[in-house]
Amino acid sequence: MAGEPTFDRGDEVYRAGDRSRRGIVREGPRATANATQYLVRWDGGREAWVPAVQLAAPEPERLGWASRGDFLADLVLLKFFHEFSDVLFSIGSSRTQFLVYQFKPVLQFVRQSSHGLLIADEVGLGKTIEAALILRELMARGSVERLLVLCPANLRRKWQSELRQRFGVELREMRAQHFREMSEQFEREGYWPGFYGVASLEGLRATDFERTIEETGVHFDLVIVDEGHHLRNPATRSFALGEVLSDQSDRILLLSATPIQTGQSDLQSLRAVRRDRVAGDGHLRPPERTLTRRRSPPPAPGGRRARCRLESAGRPPPRRQEPTLTIRPIRYLGDPVLRRRAKKAPRVDDSIRRLVDDMIESMYAADGVGLAAPQIGVGLRVIVLGMPEEEPLAMVNPVVVKRSGERLLEGEGCLSVPGYRGSVTRSRRVVVKGLGLDGREFRLRAEDNLLAQALEHEVDHVNGVLYVDRLAGPEGLTKLEGGAWVPAAGGGERAAGGG
Repeated sequence: MAGEPTFDRGDEVYRAGDRSRRGIVREGPRATANATQYLVRWDGGREAWVPAVQLAAPEPERLGWASRGDFLADLVLLKFFHEFSDVLFSIGSSRTQFLVYQFKPVLQFVRQSSHGLLIADEVGLGKTIEAALILRELMARGSVERLLVLCPANLRRKWQSELRQRFGVELREMRAQHFREMSEQFEREGYWPGFYGVASLEGLRATDFERTIEETGVHFDLVIVDEGHHLRNPATRSFALGEVLSDQSDRILLLSATPIQTGQSDLQSLRAVRRDRVAGDGHLRPPERTLTRRRSPPPAPGGRRARCRLESAGRPPPRRQEPTLTIRPIRYLGDPVLRRRAKKAPRVDDSIRRLVDDMIESMYAADGVGLAAPQIGVGLRVIVLGMPEEEPLAMVNPVVVKRSGERLLEGEGCLSVPGYRGSVTRSRRVVVKGLGLDGREFRLRAEDNLLAQALEHEVDHVNGVLYVDRLAGPEGLTKLEGGAWVPAAGGGERAAGGG
Protein backbone atom coordinates (compact mmCIF):
# COMPACT_ATOMS: atom_id res chain seq x y z
CA MET A 1 0.00 0.00 0.00
CA ALA A 2 1.11 3.58 -0.63
CA GLY A 3 3.32 5.07 2.04
CA GLU A 4 4.28 1.74 3.61
CA PRO A 5 7.95 0.80 3.95
CA THR A 6 9.18 -2.08 1.81
CA PHE A 7 11.71 -4.78 2.66
CA ASP A 8 13.44 -7.69 0.98
CA ARG A 9 14.04 -11.18 2.31
CA GLY A 10 17.03 -11.15 4.62
CA ASP A 11 16.66 -7.48 5.61
CA GLU A 12 17.24 -6.65 9.26
CA VAL A 13 14.30 -4.82 10.82
CA TYR A 14 13.11 -3.70 14.22
CA ARG A 15 9.64 -2.99 15.62
CA ALA A 16 8.83 0.68 15.12
CA GLY A 17 9.32 2.53 18.38
CA ASP A 18 11.27 -0.30 20.01
CA ARG A 19 14.82 -0.70 18.67
CA SER A 20 15.49 -3.56 21.11
CA ARG A 21 13.07 -5.80 19.13
CA ARG A 22 15.14 -6.84 16.12
CA GLY A 23 14.51 -9.49 13.53
CA ILE A 24 15.09 -10.72 9.98
CA VAL A 25 12.53 -10.67 7.15
CA ARG A 26 11.87 -14.26 6.11
CA GLU A 27 9.02 -13.89 3.61
CA GLY A 28 6.80 -11.29 2.05
CA PRO A 29 5.30 -9.06 1.23
CA ARG A 30 1.77 -10.48 1.38
CA ALA A 31 -1.29 -8.31 0.91
CA THR A 32 -4.25 -8.54 3.30
CA ALA A 33 -7.48 -6.60 3.34
CA ASN A 34 -5.98 -3.89 5.52
CA ALA A 35 -2.20 -3.94 5.29
CA THR A 36 0.92 -5.35 3.69
CA GLN A 37 2.64 -7.86 5.97
CA TYR A 38 6.07 -9.49 6.26
CA LEU A 39 7.06 -12.71 8.02
CA VAL A 40 9.72 -11.70 10.56
CA ARG A 41 11.93 -14.00 12.61
CA TRP A 42 12.58 -12.14 15.87
CA ASP A 43 15.50 -12.54 18.23
CA GLY A 44 14.86 -15.75 20.12
CA GLY A 45 13.66 -17.61 17.06
CA ARG A 46 9.91 -17.00 16.96
CA GLU A 47 8.25 -15.91 13.72
CA ALA A 48 5.16 -13.80 13.07
CA TRP A 49 3.48 -11.89 10.23
CA VAL A 50 3.78 -8.18 11.02
CA PRO A 51 2.20 -5.20 9.19
CA ALA A 52 4.82 -3.19 7.29
CA VAL A 53 3.85 0.01 9.11
CA GLN A 54 4.99 -1.60 12.38
CA LEU A 55 8.50 -2.26 11.03
CA ALA A 56 11.51 -0.03 10.43
CA ALA A 57 15.00 -0.52 9.03
CA PRO A 58 17.92 0.12 11.40
CA GLU A 59 20.20 3.06 10.70
CA PRO A 60 23.80 2.21 9.73
CA GLU A 61 26.02 2.09 12.78
CA ARG A 62 29.09 4.30 12.80
CA LEU A 63 32.26 3.02 14.43
CA GLY A 64 34.71 5.29 16.23
CA TRP A 65 37.07 5.62 19.16
CA ALA A 66 35.60 6.25 22.62
CA SER A 67 37.07 7.33 25.93
CA ARG A 68 37.05 5.04 28.94
CA GLY A 69 34.24 7.06 30.49
CA ASP A 70 32.10 6.88 27.34
CA PHE A 71 32.75 3.15 27.09
CA LEU A 72 31.58 2.54 30.66
CA ALA A 73 28.57 4.78 30.09
CA ASP A 74 27.65 2.69 27.04
CA LEU A 75 27.89 -0.47 29.12
CA VAL A 76 25.47 1.02 31.64
CA LEU A 77 23.07 1.98 28.85
CA LEU A 78 23.22 -1.55 27.45
CA LYS A 79 22.11 -2.80 30.85
CA PHE A 80 19.04 -0.62 30.60
CA PHE A 81 18.24 -1.42 26.96
CA HIS A 82 18.53 -5.18 27.41
CA GLU A 83 16.30 -7.00 29.85
CA PHE A 84 17.75 -8.19 33.12
CA SER A 85 17.44 -11.92 33.63
CA ASP A 86 18.58 -12.06 37.26
CA VAL A 87 16.57 -9.21 38.79
CA LEU A 88 12.81 -9.03 39.43
CA PHE A 89 11.42 -5.49 39.40
CA SER A 90 7.96 -6.50 40.63
CA ILE A 91 8.91 -7.94 44.03
CA GLY A 92 6.46 -6.62 46.62
CA SER A 93 3.95 -5.32 44.07
CA SER A 94 1.23 -7.85 44.91
CA ARG A 95 -0.96 -8.54 47.93
CA THR A 96 0.04 -12.17 48.23
CA GLN A 97 1.96 -14.28 50.72
CA PHE A 98 5.60 -14.56 49.73
CA LEU A 99 6.24 -18.17 48.75
CA VAL A 100 9.59 -18.79 47.10
CA TYR A 101 8.39 -21.59 44.83
CA GLN A 102 5.80 -19.32 43.19
CA PHE A 103 8.63 -17.20 41.76
CA LYS A 104 10.20 -20.15 39.93
CA PRO A 105 8.00 -19.65 36.83
CA VAL A 106 8.66 -15.90 36.54
CA LEU A 107 12.42 -16.44 36.82
CA GLN A 108 12.22 -19.16 34.18
CA PHE A 109 10.09 -16.92 31.99
CA VAL A 110 12.46 -13.92 31.96
CA ARG A 111 15.56 -16.06 31.52
CA GLN A 112 14.47 -18.25 28.62
CA SER A 113 14.93 -17.36 24.97
CA SER A 114 11.69 -19.01 23.90
CA HIS A 115 8.51 -16.95 23.96
CA GLY A 116 6.35 -19.59 25.70
CA LEU A 117 6.13 -21.50 28.95
CA LEU A 118 3.91 -24.39 30.04
CA ILE A 119 3.26 -24.51 33.80
CA ALA A 120 1.96 -27.94 34.73
CA ASP A 121 1.11 -28.51 38.37
CA GLU A 122 -1.44 -30.00 40.72
CA VAL A 123 -4.66 -28.18 41.51
CA GLY A 124 -4.30 -25.71 44.38
CA LEU A 125 -0.65 -24.71 44.04
CA GLY A 126 -1.41 -21.26 42.65
CA LYS A 127 -1.11 -21.26 38.87
CA THR A 128 -3.16 -18.05 38.69
CA ILE A 129 -0.81 -16.31 41.13
CA GLU A 130 2.25 -17.55 39.24
CA ALA A 131 0.84 -16.27 35.95
CA ALA A 132 -0.04 -12.92 37.55
CA LEU A 133 3.50 -12.60 38.93
CA ILE A 134 4.80 -13.02 35.39
CA LEU A 135 2.33 -10.38 34.19
CA ARG A 136 3.37 -7.90 36.90
CA GLU A 137 7.05 -8.43 36.08
CA LEU A 138 6.43 -7.76 32.38
CA MET A 139 4.36 -4.69 33.31
CA ALA A 140 7.24 -3.43 35.47
CA ARG A 141 9.50 -3.82 32.43
CA GLY A 142 7.03 -1.75 30.40
CA SER A 143 6.26 -4.43 27.83
CA VAL A 144 2.54 -5.20 28.17
CA GLU A 145 0.12 -3.06 26.19
CA ARG A 146 -2.22 -5.80 24.98
CA LEU A 147 -3.02 -8.69 27.30
CA LEU A 148 -5.47 -11.50 26.62
CA VAL A 149 -6.43 -14.11 29.21
CA LEU A 150 -8.17 -17.04 27.53
CA CYS A 151 -10.03 -19.45 29.80
CA PRO A 152 -13.23 -21.52 30.08
CA ALA A 153 -16.28 -19.29 30.46
CA ASN A 154 -16.87 -20.25 34.09
CA LEU A 155 -13.40 -19.00 35.10
CA ARG A 156 -13.65 -15.45 33.72
CA ARG A 157 -14.99 -13.93 36.96
CA LYS A 158 -12.30 -15.73 38.98
CA TRP A 159 -9.55 -14.18 36.87
CA GLN A 160 -11.08 -10.73 37.12
CA SER A 161 -11.43 -10.99 40.90
CA GLU A 162 -7.95 -12.45 41.54
CA LEU A 163 -6.10 -9.89 39.43
CA ARG A 164 -8.10 -6.96 40.79
CA GLN A 165 -7.82 -7.83 44.49
CA ARG A 166 -4.30 -9.26 44.60
CA PHE A 167 -2.47 -7.47 41.80
CA GLY A 168 -4.40 -4.27 41.08
CA VAL A 169 -5.01 -5.24 37.44
CA GLU A 170 -8.42 -4.68 35.87
CA LEU A 171 -9.45 -7.19 33.22
CA ARG A 172 -12.19 -6.24 30.79
CA GLU A 173 -14.53 -9.09 29.88
CA MET A 174 -14.26 -9.42 26.13
CA ARG A 175 -16.43 -11.27 23.65
CA ALA A 176 -16.07 -11.81 19.94
CA GLN A 177 -18.13 -8.66 19.29
CA HIS A 178 -15.58 -6.49 21.11
CA PHE A 179 -12.80 -7.79 18.88
CA ARG A 180 -14.92 -7.17 15.81
CA GLU A 181 -15.43 -3.56 16.94
CA MET A 182 -11.70 -3.13 17.49
CA SER A 183 -11.10 -4.67 14.07
CA GLU A 184 -13.34 -2.00 12.57
CA GLN A 185 -11.34 0.64 14.45
CA PHE A 186 -8.18 -0.91 13.03
CA GLU A 187 -9.60 -0.59 9.52
CA ARG A 188 -10.47 3.07 10.13
CA GLU A 189 -7.38 4.22 12.02
CA GLY A 190 -4.72 1.63 11.18
CA TYR A 191 -3.87 0.43 14.70
CA TRP A 192 -5.27 -1.72 17.48
CA PRO A 193 -5.99 -0.04 20.82
CA GLY A 194 -4.39 -1.29 24.00
CA PHE A 195 -6.46 -3.57 26.23
CA TYR A 196 -6.27 -5.94 29.19
CA GLY A 197 -9.00 -8.48 28.54
CA VAL A 198 -10.34 -11.89 29.51
CA ALA A 199 -12.31 -13.99 27.02
CA SER A 200 -13.87 -17.42 27.02
CA LEU A 201 -12.36 -20.17 24.92
CA GLU A 202 -15.88 -21.32 24.00
CA GLY A 203 -16.87 -17.88 22.73
CA LEU A 204 -13.81 -17.23 20.55
CA ARG A 205 -13.55 -20.69 18.99
CA ALA A 206 -17.22 -20.49 17.96
CA THR A 207 -16.35 -17.52 15.69
CA ASP A 208 -13.79 -16.85 12.98
CA PHE A 209 -11.64 -15.06 15.55
CA GLU A 210 -8.42 -16.65 14.29
CA ARG A 211 -9.18 -15.29 10.81
CA THR A 212 -9.69 -11.82 12.28
CA ILE A 213 -6.30 -12.06 14.00
CA GLU A 214 -4.53 -13.18 10.82
CA GLU A 215 -6.16 -10.59 8.56
CA THR A 216 -5.58 -7.60 10.85
CA GLY A 217 -2.20 -8.68 12.23
CA VAL A 218 -3.17 -7.71 15.78
CA HIS A 219 -0.18 -8.01 18.10
CA PHE A 220 -0.50 -9.36 21.65
CA ASP A 221 2.23 -8.66 24.18
CA LEU A 222 1.12 -11.54 26.41
CA VAL A 223 -1.46 -14.32 26.05
CA ILE A 224 -2.34 -16.46 29.08
CA VAL A 225 -4.31 -19.65 28.43
CA ASP A 226 -5.84 -21.21 31.53
CA GLU A 227 -6.87 -24.88 31.42
CA GLY A 228 -4.47 -25.15 28.50
CA HIS A 229 -5.15 -28.86 28.04
CA HIS A 230 -8.20 -27.83 26.00
CA LEU A 231 -5.71 -26.98 23.23
CA ARG A 232 -4.09 -30.41 23.14
CA ASN A 233 -5.98 -31.92 20.17
CA PRO A 234 -4.56 -30.73 16.79
CA ALA A 235 -7.85 -31.66 15.07
CA THR A 236 -9.90 -29.05 16.95
CA ARG A 237 -10.53 -25.34 16.46
CA SER A 238 -9.23 -24.75 19.99
CA PHE A 239 -5.77 -25.91 18.89
CA ALA A 240 -5.96 -23.78 15.73
CA LEU A 241 -6.91 -20.75 17.82
CA GLY A 242 -3.99 -21.43 20.16
CA GLU A 243 -1.53 -21.63 17.25
CA VAL A 244 -2.71 -18.33 15.79
CA LEU A 245 -2.55 -16.59 19.17
CA SER A 246 0.96 -17.97 19.69
CA ASP A 247 2.08 -16.69 16.28
CA GLN A 248 0.70 -13.21 16.96
CA SER A 249 1.95 -12.79 20.53
CA ASP A 250 5.35 -11.89 21.93
CA ARG A 251 4.84 -14.33 24.80
CA ILE A 252 2.36 -17.09 25.58
CA LEU A 253 1.80 -18.80 28.91
CA LEU A 254 -0.11 -22.10 29.18
CA LEU A 255 -1.49 -23.25 32.53
CA SER A 256 -2.72 -26.80 33.05
CA ALA A 257 -3.28 -29.25 35.88
CA THR A 258 -3.52 -32.19 33.45
CA PRO A 259 -0.86 -31.65 30.77
CA ILE A 260 0.50 -35.15 30.26
CA GLN A 261 -1.80 -37.54 32.06
CA THR A 262 -3.86 -38.01 28.91
CA GLY A 263 -0.86 -39.11 26.83
CA GLN A 264 2.56 -38.16 25.53
CA SER A 265 1.10 -36.90 22.24
CA ASP A 266 -1.11 -34.43 24.15
CA LEU A 267 1.94 -33.00 25.91
CA GLN A 268 3.76 -32.61 22.60
CA SER A 269 0.74 -30.82 21.11
CA LEU A 270 0.72 -28.31 23.98
CA ARG A 271 4.40 -27.73 23.57
CA ALA A 272 3.90 -27.20 19.85
CA VAL A 273 1.57 -24.30 20.68
CA ARG A 274 4.10 -22.53 22.88
CA ARG A 275 7.38 -23.42 21.14
CA ASP A 276 9.44 -21.47 18.61
CA ARG A 277 9.83 -22.76 15.09
CA VAL A 278 13.16 -23.22 13.35
CA ALA A 279 13.34 -20.76 10.49
CA GLY A 280 13.10 -22.22 7.01
CA ASP A 281 12.20 -25.84 7.68
CA GLY A 282 8.89 -25.66 9.54
CA HIS A 283 10.04 -28.17 12.16
CA LEU A 284 9.80 -27.54 15.84
CA ARG A 285 12.82 -26.89 17.99
CA PRO A 286 13.90 -29.62 20.36
CA PRO A 287 11.98 -29.09 23.59
CA GLU A 288 13.36 -26.78 26.13
CA ARG A 289 12.03 -27.59 29.58
CA THR A 290 8.55 -27.75 30.99
CA LEU A 291 7.94 -26.49 34.49
CA THR A 292 6.16 -29.27 36.37
CA ARG A 293 5.19 -29.09 40.01
CA ARG A 294 3.89 -31.86 42.24
CA ARG A 295 2.40 -31.80 45.68
CA SER A 296 4.77 -32.68 48.48
CA PRO A 297 3.76 -34.50 51.65
CA PRO A 298 3.22 -32.26 54.68
CA PRO A 299 6.67 -30.87 55.59
CA ALA A 300 8.39 -31.22 58.91
CA PRO A 301 8.69 -27.99 60.92
CA GLY A 302 10.98 -25.68 59.04
CA GLY A 303 10.72 -27.80 55.88
CA ARG A 304 9.68 -26.63 52.43
CA ARG A 305 5.96 -26.32 51.71
CA ALA A 306 6.24 -27.38 48.08
CA ARG A 307 8.71 -28.98 45.77
CA CYS A 308 9.53 -27.55 42.39
CA ARG A 309 11.61 -29.24 39.74
CA LEU A 310 12.31 -29.03 36.05
CA GLU A 311 11.81 -32.24 34.16
CA SER A 312 12.80 -33.21 30.65
CA ALA A 313 9.67 -33.22 28.50
CA GLY A 314 10.88 -36.42 26.88
CA ARG A 315 10.57 -38.24 30.21
CA PRO A 316 7.15 -37.47 31.71
CA PRO A 317 6.34 -38.12 35.35
CA PRO A 318 4.03 -41.06 36.18
CA ARG A 319 0.51 -40.64 34.87
CA ARG A 320 -2.52 -40.35 37.03
CA GLN A 321 -5.49 -42.45 36.03
CA GLU A 322 -7.54 -39.70 34.42
CA PRO A 323 -9.78 -40.34 31.43
CA THR A 324 -8.82 -39.32 27.93
CA LEU A 325 -11.34 -36.96 26.35
CA THR A 326 -12.51 -38.39 23.05
CA ILE A 327 -14.10 -36.90 19.96
CA ARG A 328 -16.66 -39.59 19.19
CA PRO A 329 -18.06 -40.30 15.71
CA ILE A 330 -21.60 -39.21 14.92
CA ARG A 331 -24.37 -41.70 14.11
CA TYR A 332 -26.46 -41.00 11.01
CA LEU A 333 -30.06 -41.43 9.94
CA GLY A 334 -30.67 -45.14 9.51
CA ASP A 335 -28.74 -46.13 12.64
CA PRO A 336 -31.20 -47.94 14.97
CA VAL A 337 -29.84 -46.17 18.07
CA LEU A 338 -31.34 -42.89 16.83
CA ARG A 339 -34.82 -44.41 16.81
CA ARG A 340 -34.77 -45.94 20.28
CA ARG A 341 -36.10 -44.09 23.30
CA ALA A 342 -33.04 -43.59 25.49
CA LYS A 343 -32.95 -44.96 29.03
CA LYS A 344 -32.83 -42.83 32.15
CA ALA A 345 -29.41 -42.61 33.78
CA PRO A 346 -29.77 -44.34 37.18
CA ARG A 347 -27.40 -41.84 38.85
CA VAL A 348 -25.00 -39.01 38.07
CA ASP A 349 -21.55 -40.46 38.71
CA ASP A 350 -18.06 -40.23 37.24
CA SER A 351 -19.03 -42.31 34.20
CA ILE A 352 -21.77 -39.80 33.34
CA ARG A 353 -19.38 -36.90 33.87
CA ARG A 354 -16.82 -38.53 31.57
CA LEU A 355 -19.55 -39.04 28.97
CA VAL A 356 -20.49 -35.36 29.23
CA ASP A 357 -16.84 -34.33 28.79
CA ASP A 358 -16.62 -36.40 25.61
CA MET A 359 -19.92 -35.01 24.34
CA ILE A 360 -18.83 -31.41 24.87
CA GLU A 361 -15.52 -32.09 23.16
CA SER A 362 -17.32 -33.74 20.24
CA MET A 363 -19.86 -30.92 20.01
CA TYR A 364 -17.18 -28.24 19.78
CA ALA A 365 -15.12 -30.29 17.33
CA ALA A 366 -18.10 -30.11 14.98
CA ASP A 367 -18.76 -26.40 15.70
CA GLY A 368 -22.14 -27.50 17.04
CA VAL A 369 -24.51 -26.00 19.58
CA GLY A 370 -26.02 -29.21 20.92
CA LEU A 371 -25.54 -32.96 21.15
CA ALA A 372 -27.55 -35.88 22.55
CA ALA A 373 -25.98 -39.12 23.78
CA PRO A 374 -27.77 -41.33 21.19
CA GLN A 375 -25.99 -39.39 18.43
CA ILE A 376 -22.71 -40.92 19.55
CA GLY A 377 -24.25 -44.35 20.08
CA VAL A 378 -24.98 -44.12 23.83
CA GLY A 379 -28.58 -44.93 24.73
CA LEU A 380 -28.84 -42.66 27.79
CA ARG A 381 -30.94 -39.55 28.35
CA VAL A 382 -28.03 -37.05 28.42
CA ILE A 383 -27.75 -33.84 26.40
CA VAL A 384 -25.22 -31.01 26.18
CA LEU A 385 -25.74 -27.48 24.87
CA GLY A 386 -23.17 -24.91 23.79
CA MET A 387 -24.71 -21.58 22.89
CA PRO A 388 -22.34 -19.16 21.11
CA GLU A 389 -20.11 -17.27 23.60
CA GLU A 390 -21.65 -19.05 26.59
CA GLU A 391 -20.48 -21.73 28.97
CA PRO A 392 -21.59 -25.22 27.87
CA LEU A 393 -24.46 -26.86 29.74
CA ALA A 394 -25.20 -30.50 30.46
CA MET A 395 -28.50 -32.03 31.52
CA VAL A 396 -29.14 -35.62 32.60
CA ASN A 397 -32.63 -37.14 32.18
CA PRO A 398 -34.15 -34.01 30.59
CA VAL A 399 -37.93 -33.68 30.42
CA VAL A 400 -39.98 -30.89 28.81
CA VAL A 401 -42.39 -29.78 31.56
CA LYS A 402 -43.95 -26.83 29.77
CA ARG A 403 -44.17 -25.42 26.27
CA SER A 404 -46.37 -22.77 24.68
CA GLY A 405 -46.77 -20.81 21.46
CA GLU A 406 -45.60 -21.79 18.01
CA ARG A 407 -43.05 -20.46 15.54
CA LEU A 408 -41.97 -21.72 12.12
CA LEU A 409 -38.21 -22.13 11.92
CA GLU A 410 -36.64 -22.41 8.50
CA GLY A 411 -33.26 -24.02 8.07
CA GLU A 412 -33.09 -26.34 11.09
CA GLY A 413 -30.44 -28.99 10.60
CA CYS A 414 -28.79 -31.94 12.26
CA LEU A 415 -25.48 -33.66 11.68
CA SER A 416 -27.31 -36.96 11.93
CA VAL A 417 -28.95 -35.89 8.66
CA PRO A 418 -26.03 -34.08 6.96
CA GLY A 419 -26.44 -31.99 3.85
CA TYR A 420 -30.08 -31.01 4.44
CA ARG A 421 -32.12 -28.32 6.20
CA GLY A 422 -35.81 -28.26 6.94
CA SER A 423 -38.68 -26.02 8.05
CA VAL A 424 -39.94 -27.12 11.47
CA THR A 425 -42.57 -25.77 13.84
CA ARG A 426 -41.14 -25.28 17.34
CA SER A 427 -42.50 -23.84 20.57
CA ARG A 428 -41.90 -20.21 21.49
CA ARG A 429 -41.46 -20.86 25.20
CA VAL A 430 -39.90 -24.02 26.65
CA VAL A 431 -39.21 -25.19 30.21
CA VAL A 432 -37.04 -28.30 30.65
CA LYS A 433 -36.05 -29.94 33.90
CA GLY A 434 -33.25 -32.42 34.54
CA LEU A 435 -30.24 -33.21 36.68
CA GLY A 436 -26.97 -31.31 36.71
CA LEU A 437 -23.55 -32.92 37.05
CA ASP A 438 -23.84 -32.52 40.82
CA GLY A 439 -26.94 -34.75 40.80
CA ARG A 440 -29.32 -31.92 41.72
CA GLU A 441 -32.43 -31.06 39.75
CA PHE A 442 -32.58 -27.74 37.91
CA ARG A 443 -34.70 -26.13 35.21
CA LEU A 444 -33.91 -24.30 32.00
CA ARG A 445 -36.30 -21.70 30.61
CA ALA A 446 -35.96 -20.27 27.13
CA GLU A 447 -38.15 -18.11 24.92
CA ASP A 448 -37.93 -17.23 21.22
CA ASN A 449 -34.23 -17.97 20.94
CA LEU A 450 -31.71 -20.57 19.81
CA LEU A 451 -31.66 -22.18 23.26
CA ALA A 452 -35.41 -22.90 23.10
CA GLN A 453 -34.99 -24.51 19.69
CA ALA A 454 -31.95 -26.55 20.77
CA LEU A 455 -33.67 -27.79 23.94
CA GLU A 456 -36.61 -29.21 22.00
CA HIS A 457 -34.30 -30.61 19.34
CA GLU A 458 -32.08 -32.46 21.85
CA VAL A 459 -34.96 -33.77 23.97
CA ASP A 460 -36.45 -35.11 20.73
CA HIS A 461 -33.21 -37.05 20.18
CA VAL A 462 -33.36 -38.85 23.53
CA ASN A 463 -36.99 -39.71 22.72
CA GLY A 464 -35.96 -41.31 19.41
CA VAL A 465 -37.33 -38.44 17.29
CA LEU A 466 -35.43 -36.55 14.55
CA TYR A 467 -36.34 -33.14 13.22
CA VAL A 468 -37.24 -34.67 9.83
CA ASP A 469 -40.14 -36.40 11.62
CA ARG A 470 -41.66 -32.98 12.32
CA LEU A 471 -41.63 -31.77 8.70
CA ALA A 472 -45.04 -31.00 7.21
CA GLY A 473 -44.02 -32.99 4.13
CA PRO A 474 -41.11 -33.76 1.80
CA GLU A 475 -41.36 -30.24 0.38
CA GLY A 476 -40.19 -28.92 3.76
CA LEU A 477 -36.75 -30.52 3.33
CA THR A 478 -34.10 -28.64 1.33
CA LYS A 479 -30.85 -30.10 0.08
CA LEU A 480 -27.91 -27.79 0.59
CA GLU A 481 -26.00 -26.75 -2.50
CA GLY A 482 -23.20 -29.26 -2.75
CA GLY A 483 -24.48 -30.82 0.48
CA ALA A 484 -24.08 -34.53 -0.19
CA TRP A 485 -24.56 -37.02 2.62
CA VAL A 486 -20.99 -36.71 3.85
CA PRO A 487 -20.12 -37.27 7.53
CA ALA A 488 -19.06 -34.09 9.29
CA ALA A 489 -15.95 -33.95 11.48
CA GLY A 490 -16.57 -35.50 14.88
CA GLY A 491 -20.00 -35.47 16.45
CA GLY A 492 -22.50 -32.74 17.13
CA GLU A 493 -25.19 -30.81 15.37
CA ARG A 494 -25.91 -27.31 14.27
CA ALA A 495 -29.29 -25.74 14.85
CA ALA A 496 -30.51 -22.98 12.59
CA GLY A 497 -28.55 -19.83 13.28
CA GLY A 498 -26.24 -21.64 15.70
CA GLY A 499 -22.52 -21.24 16.13
